Amino acid sequence: MSQMTPQRAHTVIRRQRILLIITAVALVACVVGGVAARYVKSPAEQAAEQSPPPESVITATVTSQVLTQHITVRGTVSVSQATEVASLVQASPAIVTRLSVRAGDPVAEGQILAEVSGRPLFAMAGAVPAYRSLMPGDKGADVEQLQRAMQRLGFLSAATWGTYDQATKTAVSSLFKQAGYPAPDGMELGTVVFVPTLPARVGAVAVHVGDHVDSTPLMTVLSGPPLVTATIPAGQLSGIEAGQAVAISDEANRRTGAGTVDSVGEFTAQQVDANGVPVSGSVPGYPVVVSVLDGVDATWVGASVALTITMACTTDAVLTVPLAAVQSDEDGGWYVAVLDSAGRRTVPLTTGLVADGYVEVRPVTVASLQAGDEVVVSG
Repeated sequence: MSQMTPQRAHTVIRRQRILLIITAVALVACVVGGVAARYVKSPAEQAAEQSPPPESVITATVTSQVLTQHITVRGTVSVSQATEVASLVQASPAIVTRLSVRAGDPVAEGQILAEVSGRPLFAMAGAVPAYRSLMPGDKGADVEQLQRAMQRLGFLSAATWGTYDQATKTAVSSLFKQAGYPAPDGMELGTVVFVPTLPARVGAVAVHVGDHVDSTPLMTVLSGPPLVTATIPAGQLSGIEAGQAVAISDEANRRTGAGTVDSVGEFTAQQVDANGVPVSGSVPGYPVVVSVLDGVDATWVGASVALTITMACTTDAVLTVPLAAVQSDEDGGWYVAVLDSAGRRTVPLTTGLVADGYVEVRPVTVASLQAGDEVVVSG
């Protein structure tokens, strides 16, 4: 085979370089063309992209439910009666030598609340306040009240009711001895406090062991049926009246109860101190009192609870739609737009109760609207 001359070889190499250059230029042109085709758009394409997207249709399902209109506020559980327990012991000095209860403790009949100068203070149920020492031969309503308490405690079965007789003296002696105290000649003033109803619960305790006391209260005993007080903010009173059902919830202790609105008071402004600073806990609004029907007892006293007041409720399940689905026509009537396989159709209707973002609807033609239909909310 003949060898290629230097000149011929140079020519071949040069041609190959030219071919490579042409190929590279073509490749670059293809890439640039592709990029340009991707990012460079015609005026028609640009106009199409800048126009707003077609409006979407948002629908909601017609439901059948019992509709309830309510409001929820915070309230505090208290009781209808508060009895101040004072030290009436005729002793000098009168010193608290024992406290048997603390705030919040339950109080039962015959229970010792405290001890002043070594004398016990028993709690008993009764409407007549203790105002004198009772001795053999004494007569009166307060004597019979003591006798009935002794009877309930099991210390007295029969007596000359209303007269402090021997049987009564024996019963009182048994009470003291059982509690670990010497038997007295009678029921000394300051050794019993009568509370309107028992059981009850201790409210605030105002003294400590060792305190010198006179006629000032030792503590407060809370009795009577529980009730809940709350304040309805201004602007939210509409529809609230006595007799409405109330659900009571103590979230902290995971318990519930029921009650009714007992009374609604006149508007009260927020309380302020001498410097014009709002008093803590004072809220402007309408005071409301809720009577307890079920589930709430003395252990709830002092609890902060949620009150859900039912202002209106449909008797049975009714057709409901979101408020946004109901529209008004030119004549002031109401309608909803139903969207189904046949397209969009208008259903005239009347409205009823409104609650929780839903409204009760009654189609003019009964069969024209049913639970499960899709109504247009937007679009």
